[in-house]
Amino acid sequence: MSRIILPFLFALLILFPCSPSQVQAALPDKPAISDFYKQREGRFYWIAHGRLNGDGEYLAKALSDSWTHGLNPRRYGLEEALIFLKAADEDSQIKADILLTQAFILYARDLSGMRVSPDGMATGRTGWLLPVSPDHVLGLLVSGGRFRSILKSFEPQGKTYASLRKELIRLAGQKEGAQDRLPPVKLSRVIKPGARDRGVPALRERLGIRSVIGDALLYDDELAAAVMRFQRDRGLISDGLVGPDTLDALNLTRTGKMLKIIANMERLRWVPPDRPTRFVTVNIPSATLWAVENGRVTLEMPVVVGTADRPTYSFITTIRGVRFNPGWTVPRTIKAEDIWPKLKENPDYLGDKGMTLYQDGNALDPAAVDWTALTPADLASFQMVQTPGAHNPLGRIRVLMPNQYDIYLHGTNRPDYFEKQDRALSSGCVRLESPDAMAEFILKGEPGWGAGSLAETLAGGKTHDALISKPFPVYIVYYTAWVDERGGIVYGPDLYGQDENLIGKLRRVDGIFIPGHNEPKPG
Repeated sequence: MSRIILPFLFALLILFPCSPSQVQAALPDKPAISDFYKQREGRFYWIAHGRLNGDGEYLAKALSDSWTHGLNPRRYGLEEALIFLKAADEDSQIKADILLTQAFILYARDLSGMRVSPDGMATGRTGWLLPVSPDHVLGLLVSGGRFRSILKSFEPQGKTYASLRKELIRLAGQKEGAQDRLPPVKLSRVIKPGARDRGVPALRERLGIRSVIGDALLYDDELAAAVMRFQRDRGLISDGLVGPDTLDALNLTRTGKMLKIIANMERLRWVPPDRPTRFVTVNIPSATLWAVENGRVTLEMPVVVGTADRPTYSFITTIRGVRFNPGWTVPRTIKAEDIWPKLKENPDYLGDKGMTLYQDGNALDPAAVDWTALTPADLASFQMVQTPGAHNPLGRIRVLMPNQYDIYLHGTNRPDYFEKQDRALSSGCVRLESPDAMAEFILKGEPGWGAGSLAETLAGGKTHDALISKPFPVYIVYYTAWVDERGGIVYGPDLYGQDENLIGKLRRVDGIFIPGHNEPKPG
């Protein structure tokens, strides 16, 4: 072809001749695209001899398969570009090459970071990966690197992401089964073996257990055994109790699984890939903590996380040390919603709990305050501080990890919480089953610290901060699907209903694409 993509602005303007707004809709990255072709002196990038070249074919295949990353292939305008290419005239091929460049930018950005606003998702605004810039994306092409490697570099490389992608492809190859078409199991309450409930027949049908002769509403031993097998296979506590988590897992259809995977692949793209040699991860829905060193999990423990009304936020921050024998200043929400009502009934409540009342730095007698006459503004002027000790809700250890949410890893004065199946019980902080082990992990290698010095400091009873020389990150994340030790996919609980929230946001960005479904393009 004798003619190349010059002048660029003419090509861009004739692409959508109706109005500037239509050009902007089709080419949101027009300035970067224009600069790209200027650097190439107007040469095509994706097209040679009237057809897609090797990079163009590879891009077209990647865009078509973008659904395997939980993305929507319809977003990238591939069909429009190919229609222009088939027209065979020079102007149409110019348009096709430009459209493919815009598609490449969008695809690279979608793969490389957070595409939605974190508002309303109990998710921090900072620390997550943001999509790469259009100039960076096209700069990689200008640099002359191998295109397949460039495209691959935008994808998350972790094993969990790869496993979820493989599962999404597997599910897409299946048809909705008979189990998926069954009505959802509905129970009037949490049931245990020996109980009766109107939802038991539906539970039997869902698990493929034959009907019984006699009491059809009885949750008998045979059904309980089937429930426990189901719970064990789904990574749930196999106690035979059918509560919200087990019920959600029972009612999860093929489409529901695919949506859950899409939501979690999106979340995995938010986390920076470059992890240091030491870090800590807390997954809120599984209520579990992992401490990792040199690529190996050296500490794993159950944790207690926030309730749905007072959720634990997802965010990334830095662990800077440990506070031994911490005091506790009551947060605003707990002060207003939990303690103030009790003080109205019993002014001695603070003293009974080992708390001291302060105002403007001065200690006050709680009995001297008319708690029934206070306004919320009056209440805000008081500080309620609990002394260190076994009665303290923070326990004897608190991890120093500054953040805007006042959410910390710490011990607890309620060890019985770890015996419960549902551990969404705190007011937002993360309570550790083994705070001493967490402190040992954090202080490992620090001069003067070992198991003996840790025990001695705790026994002293005084508040003491031990800062570390090499702070490291803690990732508090919200994953409702993960990979178990056998490599299987676990569909976990959605404690705060955030899967539906995130899927709704993604629908507004570019729609959700599920093979075999005919979901309309976003308008």
